[in-house]
Amino acid sequence: SIIPGPWGKKVFLFLHTAAKALGEFLIFVISKLMGEKLSGLVIPLGYMTLLSLIIVVFQFEERARRRIWQIIMLRWGFLVFRVVMEALKINPT
Repeated sequence: SIIPGPWGKKVFLFLHTAAKALGEFLIFVISKLMGEKLSGLVIPLGYMTLLSLIIVVFQFEERARRRIWQIIMLRWGFLVFRVVMEALKINPT
């Protein structure tokens, strides 16, 4: 197993649970605003929100912080695009 020991499993389980709860909350808010039930984005949206919150709380060295924020903003752009595609019922596959 890649996860080290029982404490590692507990930490990853906590992070996954927190990400899922954040994702469900944001999907609830988005669904209320758009009037559509969006379900496929709970976990990705939750992890992106959790990662964004962690970065806000823990500021990194300037160059690393800029690069991380560029990646985060790109990922948020992809997630917004997926939300719009799902809300408009456009299936790209």
